[in-house]
Amino acid sequence: MSIRWRLTAWYTGIMAISLAALGVVLYALYANSLWGRTEDMLRARADQIAMKVEPTEPGDPNDPADTLVKVENPSLVERLSASGMMIQISDAAGHVSRHSSPAAQGRIPLGPAAVRALAGRESFDRIEVADVGPVLRYTSPITHKGSIIGALQVAIPVESIEGPLDRLRWLLLFLGAGALVVAAVGGHLLALLALAPIDRITKTARAIGAGSMGRRLHLRGANDEVRRLAQAFDEMLDRIDGTFERERQFTANVAHELRTPLTILKGELEVALRRERPPGVYRAAMASMKQEVDRLVHLVEDLLILARADAGVLKLDLRPIAVDTLVRWAEGQFRAVAGEKSIALAVEGTEPLHVLGDLDWLRQVLTNLVDNAIRYTPTGGAVRLTWDRDAAFARLRVIDTGCGIAAEDLPHLFDRFYRANRVRAQASGGTGLGLAIAQSIAKAHGGRIEIESRIGSGTTVTVWLPLADAPETEPAPGGP
Repeated sequence: MSIRWRLTAWYTGIMAISLAALGVVLYALYANSLWGRTEDMLRARADQIAMKVEPTEPGDPNDPADTLVKVENPSLVERLSASGMMIQISDAAGHVSRHSSPAAQGRIPLGPAAVRALAGRESFDRIEVADVGPVLRYTSPITHKGSIIGALQVAIPVESIEGPLDRLRWLLLFLGAGALVVAAVGGHLLALLALAPIDRITKTARAIGAGSMGRRLHLRGANDEVRRLAQAFDEMLDRIDGTFERERQFTANVAHELRTPLTILKGELEVALRRERPPGVYRAAMASMKQEVDRLVHLVEDLLILARADAGVLKLDLRPIAVDTLVRWAEGQFRAVAGEKSIALAVEGTEPLHVLGDLDWLRQVLTNLVDNAIRYTPTGGAVRLTWDRDAAFARLRVIDTGCGIAAEDLPHLFDRFYRANRVRAQASGGTGLGLAIAQSIAKAHGGRIEIESRIGSGTTVTVWLPLADAPETEPAPGGP
């Protein structure tokens, strides 16, 4: 069953229960009120008649129990009997001295109620009267000058009470059924309207494919749960679209990076196999092919590092590492390369700091950063390696006097295969993965890398790494 029909069923069921409960309450209140008014009316009529009843002349003044009673105004009994009320008056001896006119069928049996009345207790009860059926009877004592002289019984057919109650039951039944039908139809229409955006989301999701990721819902209306769901769906599509675009770009970049060395390999092989050549030519071709193979191996290794970092399975052998030792190692590795380009490579930092990290991975971070700095710094420039403390982090900087990076390129420097046009147009070698790998390694250590640069003013790359004896926290963006 669909959500729409389940909602309709739940709404209709709850409405049915509510209507039934309301009907029972209304019926009970009306029935209690009707029975109460009837009892009050019988009591009032009985009091009205009792005021007109007095004893007859007794045969023995010393025996009041044998006293008979009479009604001073018999027309009152006749008038009330004509309205359908049954009346019966009996004396203390149990003799009926007055009852309803012959037009009123049947007579009220005295029964235990009369005995209770002679004992001074009034009562209501429901009895069967011949030719009349069930009646509601009220029995009360008749007193005269403080003495009970008889019993008065007034009754009315129950039909006069149950008739209106029957009509009320049918009215409530029809009204409740009609209201339930209206509620069911209205609930279904409301469910249709409420779930229409969900159907739209479903159709959009089914229509979206790899080639149609640009579709969005753009749902308008009240800021309710459905609209927020649609907004979240659009945001998810934006993220998926961005991921697909990055994957497409990544695939294209990998294909491009692989195509160049493979094309060279293919060309070298075709030239070598075209005809017999001297051994020296073959050795030169094989040396060229080895370079291209090394380039492919380096590319695959870089991609493997990024894949492991993305999956969170980059293995780290964490232990305290002296920052000055790490920086001076990088200086020793690149001093000869810097000397070839007459670049001054300097180290600045005196504070003894230790970071918690994997030595091999951190060496690769510095290798990538220092290699970039020397590669894009012109002859006669300078590269400085500095370090200091920044709260709970060690801050390492690689500062060069190179040509700088354009502002529009800065947000993309850590994207895979990204190359800033002005900076790398004349560069040779490299895969465009070095900064992405360095950032992944830094984040795996609980740190990060930021780059500041301007065209013609050089570049500063800052690396934050948590200190070995510091609690875990995040480095403040942009440094102190």
